[in-house]
Amino acid sequence: AWFERGKARSHCGEFDLAASDFARGLDLNPDYVPGYLHRGNAHLGRGDYRQAVTDYTEALWRHRENPPALAGRGRAYELLGDLDRAVADYSEALRLD
Repeated sequence: AWFERGKARSHCGEFDLAASDFARGLDLNPDYVPGYLHRGNAHLGRGDYRQAVTDYTEALWRHRENPPALAGRGRAYELLGDLDRAVADYSEALRLD
Protein backbone atom coordinates (compact mmCIF):
# COMPACT_ATOMS: atom_id res chain seq x y z
CA ALA A 1 0.00 0.00 0.00
CA TRP A 2 2.92 2.39 0.66
CA PHE A 3 4.11 1.99 -2.92
CA GLU A 4 0.64 2.55 -4.36
CA ARG A 5 0.09 5.70 -2.31
CA GLY A 6 3.55 6.91 -3.32
CA LYS A 7 2.68 6.42 -6.99
CA ALA A 8 -0.57 8.34 -6.54
CA ARG A 9 1.26 11.17 -4.81
CA SER A 10 3.86 11.28 -7.58
CA HIS A 11 1.11 11.59 -10.17
CA CYS A 12 -0.24 14.56 -8.19
CA GLY A 13 3.20 16.21 -8.09
CA GLU A 14 3.62 15.61 -4.35
CA PHE A 15 7.16 14.32 -4.76
CA ASP A 16 8.36 14.85 -1.18
CA LEU A 17 5.43 12.87 0.21
CA ALA A 18 5.82 10.23 -2.49
CA ALA A 19 9.51 9.75 -1.67
CA SER A 20 8.56 9.31 1.98
CA ASP A 21 5.93 6.70 1.11
CA PHE A 22 8.37 4.78 -1.06
CA ALA A 23 10.93 4.87 1.76
CA ARG A 24 8.38 3.37 4.16
CA GLY A 25 7.57 0.64 1.66
CA LEU A 26 11.25 -0.12 1.12
CA ASP A 27 11.77 -0.35 4.89
CA LEU A 28 9.24 -3.19 4.85
CA ASN A 29 10.42 -4.79 1.61
CA PRO A 30 13.98 -3.73 0.70
CA ASP A 31 14.18 -6.26 -2.14
CA TYR A 32 11.33 -4.66 -4.14
CA VAL A 33 13.29 -3.23 -7.07
CA PRO A 34 10.42 -1.12 -8.51
CA GLY A 35 10.31 0.74 -5.19
CA TYR A 36 13.79 2.12 -5.85
CA LEU A 37 12.76 3.12 -9.37
CA HIS A 38 9.68 4.95 -8.13
CA ARG A 39 11.58 6.67 -5.33
CA GLY A 40 14.27 7.66 -7.82
CA ASN A 41 11.58 9.18 -10.03
CA ALA A 42 10.18 11.08 -7.04
CA HIS A 43 13.64 12.43 -6.26
CA LEU A 44 13.97 13.56 -9.88
CA GLY A 45 10.63 15.33 -9.57
CA ARG A 46 11.73 17.15 -6.43
CA GLY A 47 15.09 18.11 -7.95
CA ASP A 48 17.26 15.90 -5.73
CA TYR A 49 19.29 14.40 -8.55
CA ARG A 50 22.05 12.93 -6.38
CA GLN A 51 19.54 10.96 -4.33
CA ALA A 52 17.89 9.83 -7.57
CA VAL A 53 21.27 8.46 -8.73
CA THR A 54 21.56 6.60 -5.42
CA ASP A 55 18.15 4.95 -5.82
CA TYR A 56 18.63 4.01 -9.46
CA THR A 57 22.06 2.58 -8.62
CA GLU A 58 20.50 0.51 -5.82
CA ALA A 59 17.93 -0.83 -8.28
CA LEU A 60 20.75 -1.73 -10.67
CA TRP A 61 22.72 -3.42 -7.92
CA ARG A 62 19.70 -5.62 -7.24
CA HIS A 63 18.84 -6.20 -10.94
CA ARG A 64 21.69 -5.24 -13.29
CA GLU A 65 19.89 -5.45 -16.62
CA ASN A 66 17.24 -2.85 -15.90
CA PRO A 67 16.66 -0.35 -18.73
CA PRO A 68 14.29 1.93 -16.74
CA ALA A 69 16.85 2.26 -13.93
CA LEU A 70 19.61 3.01 -16.44
CA ALA A 71 17.49 5.59 -18.25
CA GLY A 72 16.47 7.23 -14.96
CA ARG A 73 20.02 7.34 -13.72
CA GLY A 74 21.11 8.70 -17.08
CA ARG A 75 18.57 11.51 -16.74
CA ALA A 76 19.77 12.29 -13.22
CA TYR A 77 23.38 12.38 -14.41
CA GLU A 78 22.36 14.62 -17.30
CA LEU A 79 20.65 17.05 -14.91
CA LEU A 80 23.77 17.00 -12.72
CA GLY A 81 25.87 17.92 -15.78
CA ASP A 82 27.74 14.60 -15.89
CA LEU A 83 27.12 14.01 -19.58
CA ASP A 84 29.65 11.19 -20.01
CA ARG A 85 27.88 9.05 -17.41
CA ALA A 86 24.50 10.06 -18.80
CA VAL A 87 25.42 8.92 -22.31
CA ALA A 88 26.88 5.67 -20.96
CA ASP A 89 23.68 4.85 -19.05
CA TYR A 90 21.42 5.84 -21.94
CA SER A 91 23.50 3.73 -24.32
CA GLU A 92 23.35 0.69 -22.04
CA ALA A 93 19.58 1.10 -21.65
CA LEU A 94 19.19 1.18 -25.43
CA ARG A 95 21.41 -1.86 -25.83
CA LEU A 96 19.28 -3.84 -23.36
CA ASP A 97 15.91 -2.66 -24.61
